[in-house]
Amino acid sequence: MPQYKKAFDIGTYTGNGGQYRVGIPTLRGLGPTGTQIGGSSRFRSSNSNFLSKTFVTGNTKKYTWSSWIKRSITGAIDQGLIWASSGGLASEQCGFYFNSDALRYFNVVGNSTNTSLITTQLFKDTSIWYHILFIFDSTQATSTDRVQIWVNGSRVTSFSTATYPPLNQDTYLNNAFSHTIGRDSKSSASYFDGYMSEVYFIDGQALTSSSFGEYNSDGIWVPKAYSGTYGTNGFYLPMNSSSNYATDQSGNGNNWTSSGFNVTTSNTTYDLVTDSPTDYGTDTGTGAQVRGNYATMNSLFNLGSQASIINGGLTATKTTSSGYYNLMFSDFPMSSGKWYWEVTNGSTADISLGITTSITAEKTAGNAGGSSSGYVYSNWTGQKRNNGTSSAYGATFTQNDVIGVALDMDNGTLVFYKNGVSQGTAFTGISGTAFAEIGDAGNTQTTGHLNFGQRAFAYTAPSGYKAVCTTNITRPADSSLWFYGNTPDLMWMKNRSATSSLTFIDTVRGPGLSLAIPSGPAQSSYGVTEINKFGMSIINDATGVLNGSGNGHIYWGWKAGSNTSTTSVTNTNGSQTSQVSAYPAAGFSIVSVTGVASGSFTAGHGLSAAPNFIIAKNLGSGGGGGPVYHSSLGATGAIQIESTGAFSVTSAYWNNTAPTSTVFTSAIGWGATPQIFYCWTAIPGYSAFGSYTGNSSTDGPFVYTGFRPKFIMIKNSTNIAGPSNWVLFDTTRNTYNVSGNLINPNLTGAESVPYGTCMDILSNGFKIRIGADGNFNYSGDTLVYAAFAEAPFKYARAR
Repeated sequence: MPQYKKAFDIGTYTGNGGQYRVGIPTLRGLGPTGTQIGGSSRFRSSNSNFLSKTFVTGNTKKYTWSSWIKRSITGAIDQGLIWASSGGLASEQCGFYFNSDALRYFNVVGNSTNTSLITTQLFKDTSIWYHILFIFDSTQATSTDRVQIWVNGSRVTSFSTATYPPLNQDTYLNNAFSHTIGRDSKSSASYFDGYMSEVYFIDGQALTSSSFGEYNSDGIWVPKAYSGTYGTNGFYLPMNSSSNYATDQSGNGNNWTSSGFNVTTSNTTYDLVTDSPTDYGTDTGTGAQVRGNYATMNSLFNLGSQASIINGGLTATKTTSSGYYNLMFSDFPMSSGKWYWEVTNGSTADISLGITTSITAEKTAGNAGGSSSGYVYSNWTGQKRNNGTSSAYGATFTQNDVIGVALDMDNGTLVFYKNGVSQGTAFTGISGTAFAEIGDAGNTQTTGHLNFGQRAFAYTAPSGYKAVCTTNITRPADSSLWFYGNTPDLMWMKNRSATSSLTFIDTVRGPGLSLAIPSGPAQSSYGVTEINKFGMSIINDATGVLNGSGNGHIYWGWKAGSNTSTTSVTNTNGSQTSQVSAYPAAGFSIVSVTGVASGSFTAGHGLSAAPNFIIAKNLGSGGGGGPVYHSSLGATGAIQIESTGAFSVTSAYWNNTAPTSTVFTSAIGWGATPQIFYCWTAIPGYSAFGSYTGNSSTDGPFVYTGFRPKFIMIKNSTNIAGPSNWVLFDTTRNTYNVSGNLINPNLTGAESVPYGTCMDILSNGFKIRIGADGNFNYSGDTLVYAAFAEAPFKYARAR
């Protein structure tokens, strides 16, 4: 059976100072598809939803808890997952909960906390599902094995607080006391806001993550039905129907008492939804049909201090009647297809609703429809608004009216419906990637209740329009994300522990030749002796650059060539004949070409679209540097991969000529020397190249990529505050949020953590978390980035 791996990957190794074979990351074969999950229960903190039950005495030394969870509120609040407390001292309790976005497990006996673990990792992604597994086993001889937390199949090993229980410690959890799910059981506080599904509790066993999940063929962690025994207090709550959200399905009869849930009437407060970590079903437009990850509103995008997202991300509200122009946005990208959702007007206040194709532009404009990217319908006048201009459109609407939004991104149209009646086509010519938007329009307390199809629609969607759910996203063809075998054709290599240059090695020049960044122009003849699908061999390396004894090393690898092997072909599309190893479906090619004595030349790049990102290097003696073309900056100049400088405007790089779908233009002036160009073009769901504007705030810009990034490289192109370095992040070194481990490609320094907190890497992009800093987020600066995917948004898990 064929085996697949992504066209981009990252690996680490420890050098030995001699000859060394480094294994390319292990292949994953075609794996299971996962157990289908029928939906989830919504916990609304505003309505104090929770479950409660008094246990009998179980095994208080050993138990396992597992659940799929989707968050909707983050920040400095506590949100209970499972909790137990005694009827004695006020502080005698035990719980597992979100503690200001970290996960915490604690046990308090006699007013003394004898167990407390708080993860360093923060769980801020509200766009996607987590699988969270908690294991308690105080019988373990090794203290650090007595409490284990696993997320999406990986064990959490970093804790800001780590006090492990004494050997054979008993806990209040699984004891004969009151237990709650979704709330603090002691003080009627700490309500969870979000979704839970597939909640298991196993009494008397310390199980592993493989009992509840497994990796599928894409390397994504997916659900697996538990097949073992449950023990005395064990239970299973699928949480996808009125018959199982509180009623135990394990056979033990350990049922729970429900408080605050609406499981009977399908309205804005209905709490049984088809939001699920698994995609399946057929959508005919009625809502509550297909299972998958549904759109919600995302507080990361909010504009305005009164903007608030609650009730599982399905209520967007302005918390006070003072202040103007708060904006709230969804987290679900719509770039093609026909989509339908509904907004129930929750107040008599002014409200505007619709879409934007640029969250940044709308926030800059400061009001809904204020930019050329905003398209909204307003209740108080019935007008539509775009680019700051309102015009006549449809009927006014008021509290409890249901506004249907029908967005056709294939044809660029937007139609609104009032209580099932079309108001006509509001906008045409829409393109790009759209997000749902809600905004207020005055000193009023706006509220909108959204339904993206996770419950039944009030009115059937127009024919051909679908719920806003990952199941309705067309999966990219396998060829756009995967290749047979796993031989990389370009390797970037870096010593993480000691001073060294970033080294480029590729299969077009030959693995024995390396280019150092920063360096002079010429390539070196030491390096890797071979690269194949089984790994790479490094020769004796006295410099320590590739194989420093005891040093940590990292490599980033891209696949070019054909789908099954590496090939370099002659390309005659340009004025100079080039040798090209290209993988068009993955948007990457390596171009080897000899320049001209003077003037400019063109060279074929072998891709099926114009490159968005090009790194150029001279292989001869005609000059150094490494000019970089980035489509967000244009072809009127360049930034340098080896430099701290800003974008330099001059025709001496690309002759003021943007690349085409067949060739790029070079006027770099290296003469008739051999030159190498690494070319990338954006592939939706796999790679993205764009820009953002700094704001100098720790609540920095959110950058949408359409996938969970595995690799992010950033460069300030304007340098308002002075010179800036390139910064490179990846999820191999930054395994959890907040991410702070960085490498500067333009410097020789080792890996560092100079700021502590830099960014959150999320399921559909990244969020800058550092304030005024020239490398990341200085107000008014334009920063460009290159990003490659861990997983497309359709399949991503939260981290």
